[in-house]
Order: sequence, then structure tokens, then C-alpha cells
Amino acid sequence: TYSDPGEYIIEYSATIDTFGYLLNSVTVESSDCSDVALPPLISGSPDYYIKIFDPSGTEIFNSLPSITDTDAPVTISTNIFLGPGNYTCEVWDEDDGLLLGDDECGAVNFTQNTTGTLNDGPLAVSFNIVHPVSEIMASDTVNVFEGPDDPTVSQVGSLLCEGETIILTSSYTTGIQWFNDTISIIGGTDPTLEVTESGDYYVVYTSPDGCSASSDVINLEFAEVPSAPTYSISGNDLFANNTGAFPASYTLQWQFEGTDIPGANGETYCAEASGNHTLVITDNITGCSNSYNLYVTYDPDAACTLSNDNIEGLTSDIKMFPNPVSSFLNVEFDLESAKDISFQVTDITGRTVTQINAGNQAGMVREAISVDGFAQGIYILNITLDGERLTRKFIVK
Repeated sequence: TYSDPGEYIIEYSATIDTFGYLLNSVTVESSDCSDVALPPLISGSPDYYIKIFDPSGTEIFNSLPSITDTDAPVTISTNIFLGPGNYTCEVWDEDDGLLLGDDECGAVNFTQNTTGTLNDGPLAVSFNIVHPVSEIMASDTVNVFEGPDDPTVSQVGSLLCEGETIILTSSYTTGIQWFNDTISIIGGTDPTLEVTESGDYYVVYTSPDGCSASSDVINLEFAEVPSAPTYSISGNDLFANNTGAFPASYTLQWQFEGTDIPGANGETYCAEASGNHTLVITDNITGCSNSYNLYVTYDPDAACTLSNDNIEGLTSDIKMFPNPVSSFLNVEFDLESAKDISFQVTDITGRTVTQINAGNQAGMVREAISVDGFAQGIYILNITLDGERLTRKFIVK
């Protein structure tokens, strides 16, 4: 384990001892064995052969046929691998054809480590045991390079909404690879990375020496953008459609020619001039926005029917149910003091379809307005209280 960069010299040695012990040959150096030659009966040179027995007493080698009529020293090739333990070598003189049989010249015990000459009385035997051992010496250098600093990633853009692009920038400009969820990004080797989808992003830098370092993981989650808040026009009145599809928590902003209109944050707005009117909706939880734009032609002869509900004496919110409606639209609100009340229903073109004069009332006001015969679509309910108007939108299904 190398904890510091640098150049380290490595020395290596190995002893190779895998060949084993080979009994290459056995030499009968001397013995008192002699032979008898017929005819006539005179002494002759012995006919040597040997037997070798392993440590269990099993004969594992016999050199017959003998080396005939040869005086010691006599060398007999064996080529036997020896294991641990005591072996026995018997030396014989072959007397083939004689009634007395072969003569044993003697026997000696030996092992795989035997050297020199062994004797059994006049018998002298030496063993040529080969045990090759080699040794390897080597030297090399290990270069440990200094590891690079971890790369850092900077982010341009903080609001993550669908359709937006976030730019990630690496502190290194070369030798980098971008990853998303542990998978390398194809072609992601530039210092900057444009991100348009959620994931865990990081960059790996590899130095010219081949050492690598990783940045911290940046988790990016792109939130869903709310649906575009379309709106309808009735005269100079603008009112948002399909408010039931708005996010659970949202903010509305009306704009004129791309500029926010101060205080125009409701579902309705009364146009004051011709031009592009934009309704922007922002999801308060994610911060993501969407918008809808129309060109509105201002009608100076059309009065604004939309109000802000700040009517003196109205002590509760106006309840209107069911919405959407198919038979009767129920309207309820509470008045602190008596007021002349009327109800007018218009379609989105501004045409009056129902007019009800409810007279002078105070306290809890309840009115059921029949929509029988109404075509499906969006309608505007105008409630007039002593000349002041409240406006509500409802849908006939």
C-alpha cells in the first residue's frame, strides 16, 4: 500500500524447487563378488545388476539384463524420482545356468539426500541424485503519481421545471467524463453539460498520469409545469377557464404587453386598453410557471362587470353550487343590511340569457337559478347589490 506519491524500487527473489529428486544412476564402486567360468572351473569377472526397493519394500527397479563379465566400478542408469523415506539398493552377480543361483553382493540403504559412498562390507555403492534448484532475482520501479484534486461542479440556473435547461460546469476543462446515475453520458467530455432531465449528475477527471477523481453528486429534479391557464373574453372582461385544473396552491398574474399589472392576481380582470394580455400561473410548491396570451381589443362603450367583492355589507363569501351545473345553480351569501338584489346570467359573448330581480333583502340570501335549456359551456353570473356588481363564472354541462 502506497500512501505517498513517489518512485519506489521493488526487489524480488524466488527459489524454484519444483523438479524433485532424480536418481540418475547407481555406481558399484567395488565388491567381493566374482564369477566362475566353465570350462575349466576358473574365477571370472561378475555380471552385475541391481534391485531398488521403495520405503514400503516394493521393488521399483531391476536393471536386468546384467552387465556381463565386468569388474567394478560399474555404473547403471536408473532415472527414478525419489520421494521421502529410506530406499534399499541390492547389488547382485548373475550366475545364469549355475545350480547355486545368483550371488547377492550386498545391500545399502539410501535417501533422496544421500551423498558420497555407502558400504556394506566389501561392497561400496555411490548414487548420482540430481536435485536442480534455481533462484530468480529481479528489480523494478513502481511510480506512484499524486492524485488530482476532486473536480467541482457549478450550476447555472436554480429553478428546475420541465422544458428548462440547467448548465453544469466542471472545474477541469480536459480529461473529464460526465455521468448520470453511474452511466457515462455519450459525448459528455466537454467542460459544460446541458441538463434537461432529472437524475444524479457528477463528473470524473482523469489526469495525464491516469489518476482519477470524482465530484460530488448533484441531484436534479425537474418539476412538472402547470397547464396553460387559458381565458375567455366577454366585452372587456377577461376570466380564466378550467380553474379546477389549477395546482393545489397557485398564484395568478395578469400582464399587459409583457409587464405585470399591479394587483391583477385574480381569476378575472377587466381590460383597460387594447393589446396583448397574458395570464401567468405559478405553482407555489414547485415555482414552475406557464402562461396564455391573447390580443384583446378594448371596447370603450363596454362597462367592466367584474368587481373585487369588497362590497359594504357582504359578510360572507358567495357560494355557488353545483359547478358544473345541469339543472339549478344555487347561490348563497349573507348581507349585513338590506340591499336591492338582481341576478343576470350572460354567455361568453355578453348576451343576456337570464335576468332575475330578487328585490330588497337582508341576512342570508338564497337563489336557485334554472339553467334548463342552456347550451353546454361557460357562463357569467352578475350579482348586483344596490348598483355594485359581483361577477362569478360557472359551467353548464
